[in-house]
This record gives sequence, C-alpha cells and structure tokens, in this order.
Amino acid sequence: MSDAERVLIAREPAEVSLVLDRAEQAVADGNWVAGFVAYEAAPGLDPALSVASTLDTMFDSMPLAWFGVFPERTPAGSSGDDEYDLGRWEAAIDEEEHHRSIDRIQSLIRHGHTYQVNYTFGSTTSFSGSARSLYRDLVAAQTCGYGALIETGRWRIASASPELFFEWRNGRFVCRPMKGTAARGLTTQSDEKQRLGLLASTKDQAENVMIVDMVRNDLGRIAVTGSVETPALFSAEKYDTVWQLTSTVTANSRPGTSLLDAFRALFPSASITGAPKVATMQIIQELENRPRGVYCGAIGFGGPGADEKPEWAFNVAIRTVVVDEDQGIAHYGTGGGITIDSTAEGEYREALLKAEVLARRTADFRLLETIRWEPEAGFRLLDRHLNRLMESAWYFDIPIDRSDPEELLAAATAELNSGSVVRLLVDRIGNATVEVAELPDSGALVLLAIDDRPIDRLEPLLYHKTTSRGVYEMAAARHPNAHDVVLWNEAGEVTETTISNLAVLIAGEWWTPPVSSGCLPGTYRAELLDQGRLIERVVSLDDLRRAESIARLNSVRGWEAAELTEA
Repeated sequence: MSDAERVLIAREPAEVSLVLDRAEQAVADGNWVAGFVAYEAAPGLDPALSVASTLDTMFDSMPLAWFGVFPERTPAGSSGDDEYDLGRWEAAIDEEEHHRSIDRIQSLIRHGHTYQVNYTFGSTTSFSGSARSLYRDLVAAQTCGYGALIETGRWRIASASPELFFEWRNGRFVCRPMKGTAARGLTTQSDEKQRLGLLASTKDQAENVMIVDMVRNDLGRIAVTGSVETPALFSAEKYDTVWQLTSTVTANSRPGTSLLDAFRALFPSASITGAPKVATMQIIQELENRPRGVYCGAIGFGGPGADEKPEWAFNVAIRTVVVDEDQGIAHYGTGGGITIDSTAEGEYREALLKAEVLARRTADFRLLETIRWEPEAGFRLLDRHLNRLMESAWYFDIPIDRSDPEELLAAATAELNSGSVVRLLVDRIGNATVEVAELPDSGALVLLAIDDRPIDRLEPLLYHKTTSRGVYEMAAARHPNAHDVVLWNEAGEVTETTISNLAVLIAGEWWTPPVSSGCLPGTYRAELLDQGRLIERVVSLDDLRRAESIARLNSVRGWEAAELTEA
C-alpha cells in the first residue's frame, strides 16, 4: 500500500481509542488501512496497564498508534536493492544486569506476584541507507509469516515477525501465541533432534500453556460463550535460526464487537507480557525501565474481505527493527518468558539467539547436486543424491516433490551418449533446473595445500551442498598453485577440501572426518562408510601431516590419490 490519502495518529494514550475507531470506520467505508500500535499505547486501552515513560528516549516523539488510509491495495513490488549500513549493536544492559533481573523475577514468582514475566531488553546502533533493503535481509534471514515494512517519514519499521497476534475474519478470531524456543541444528539429523527436544521440553510446554490460557481468557471477553477453542497445542515451527513452540486459539466474536473491543481485550499480546497481565506489566515497567516502542506492540492491516466484510490481521511485533531517520539510530528488542524453571544463562543465550537474525545476511543460494552419468551405468549414487537433496530441502523449507528432479534428470540424459556431469539445481521456492557438462579429467595425483585460516563449523551452509561457495572459493584463491585446498575448523580438526571429502590412511585404516567437524555429508563418502572401507574419526592437522596416504573423494571423480604441497 502506498500514497495514503490520510494518516491517523495517536500521540497520547487518550487518542489511541479514537484512532482505532477511525481506522475501523475507514475500512467500513471501503478503504484499506495499515499501521502499528506501540507497546506504550496499552494504558490508552486499559488504564490498569503499566508501561515505561518514553520521555527523553528515542521513542519520545514516536506515535503510540499510526495508520495510513489507502483507497486501494497495490502489489508490494521490490523490497529494495539499495545499500544500507549498520554499526555495532550495543545492548542496553549487560549480562550481569540481565541475571539480576532474572533473579528478581524468580523471587517474585516464588512469592506469588506473577507466574511468568516476558523480560526484554533493547539494542541500538547507527543506521544509514535503505530500510527497504534492511527489511529484505531480515525476511531472507528468517522466514516469517507476518512481516511488514512501514515508512512514516521519520520512522522506518522493518518487521520479520513469525507470530500472529490475531486475525479476525468472518466473525472468527484466530490467535497463534508463540512461546518456547530451541536453536536449529546444523544438519538435518541434529535439527530433527532439536525439534523433538523442544516438543518434549516440560519447561517450554509450561511457558506455552500458561500463555495459551491467558489468550483463551482474553478472547473470552469478546467471544460467544463456549466458542473459545485450542485446535492446535504445541506445534514446532521452523525458522532459519530457531524452532518456536506455537499454539493456536480460536473464537467466534460476539455480535457488535469492534476493533477497539478486540484491542482492549487482547492488547498487548499475552506472549510478550506474561501472566497475570496487569501485575506482570507493572513488574516489566519496574525492571526494564525503558520503553519498548513498536517492539512487542502490533503491526497490521485491515480491509474489505469476502462479501465486503471487514477483515483484520496483526502480528506481534517481534524480530522488528525501528529506524529513526532523523537521528540515524536503529533499535531492536529481544527477550523471553521467565518462569521458575528458567536459568539466567539459558535465557540470556536464548535472547542472543533470537537476535541472530540481525547478523545474518543470507545469500541467495540454490541447492545443488552434481551427479555422474554414464550410458551403461546411468546415474552414480542417484538415490543418495536425491535423499540428500530432499533432506536439505526440508531443512531450508524449500517446497519440492522428489518426482520433479527425477523427471528432469531423466529428460536431460535421454539423448546423451557419453559420460557427463549433470548438475541439478533447486532454488528457494522449489524451481528445479538441470545443467550438463563433460566429465572432468581424473587419475592424476592431486596436490593439496592446507588453508591458513579456519572455517566456522557453526555455519549451516557447510553441511548442505549449495551454490553458496564463498568459503571454498576464497580458500582456493589463497593457494593458486595447488590443485585443491584442505579446510580445517577452529579446533584444528580437518574437515574437507573445497570440492571433495577427504580420507587419510593411519595405522592401516582409512579415516574420514565426521560431519560434526564441519564437512559436507558426501554421497561417495557415505557409500564407502557403508561398505566398511572408511571409518569416521576426528582428523587433526597433525594426523593429516603424518598420514601414510591421503585420498580425495567425491561421487563424480571417485577416489583420487593426493599429497600435501606447500603451495
């Protein structure tokens, strides 16, 4: 939506209700509206709710509520290709202050003042350039179902929120509170272990169900009696850096319910306050002692739906960057729900984990499988290649059916009459393509240089074959006189080469580094392990240098003898 015909703004708590009423009237008149309600708008909806003062903070001149009114909705277009620059993020508190606050919260829980507190803190940095490009990178770094970019003039808000505050359509409310977090695994197998661990976590379940009960209670204030339901409890949702535990609560709205009624009953979302809401927001005000701004508020839109009936949808404004163009400052909030079972160290790690989205400028990549094909034998290790492809597609949430690449591969080789390399590529939205090339020469001794800097084994792309090859290309460029380069991690463990897995002969056994050291789970490597020709062992740089023999392994070239060089 662009070129608002008018703007509705609340700068004082008493104006919030009026803005929501006018937004609803604008939709009733056939318009679309889009905007935000800041966390500090809460007292304008319920005077019992406590928030920190915005005076003398970066938010002191930011509206409490802002909605643009648009006669029509238009396609969003490009999210931005211009550059931007972020400085170093500085947290408003240090780890020691965070731990003191957690101790205080748990003392209040033990004394019965609260059951759960969503404790947060903000970080700020300098910002210049395109907020649209910042939004593009936020969304690319973390798949989000409820993202939004709002540009009001002075303020730019880029939200990559995964959480639905409420959707209101055809008289039915849907809320999807999110509470409970686990880090993503690096491989498909470790990722599944993390998912199952989150689903089985009694701590995360307790946090989640407490918020679900609050949402049910809040919805009950505006719902038809008996209509509040929880159709999905404890669903694990996958995002680029974290697994989130999500539940779904639904209800039928009472006749005559207004948008203002919905906000008075539900705002702020229970997932970013805690339980009970009134008492817990007072604790938040005292402990955080800083405004949250749009963070933990709501961003959304409304417009004519089916049969011209109004429809509304708002996110919970988490994973959200607010940019003050006048001051050149960006703000980002993070935090989590604190219960009696929480540990200060664990909660601090979780808060930092949720902020990783800020550091990830995810390259646009495609999944890649490079497969050898010969007229008599067909594809080498095809099942292993397709299995690996499908596992990576699951990991990155790429929608593709196994039959699609199978059909493409068959078509690409139907008229080939000589050995070839077939490259199968799948982009982030599931489009598959095939490229065919000649087989490379093989058989000559491979000269390997050892790279002079370690790889970061916490980089997920190391464990999946993709077109994102920056790490490998830079290593190769540092050693132009070698045929290939051996990579190693920060612990001094050998991982692989820039194009192949590696094996070393030590004491009569062929060792290959484990995937956990930071290498690709190669298909030929897997075949040799299953045949008993290799064993997985951590290989140190010293092991590599003292090895009786070295081999380079990949499914196209096969087994190639190698030796070290000083190149």
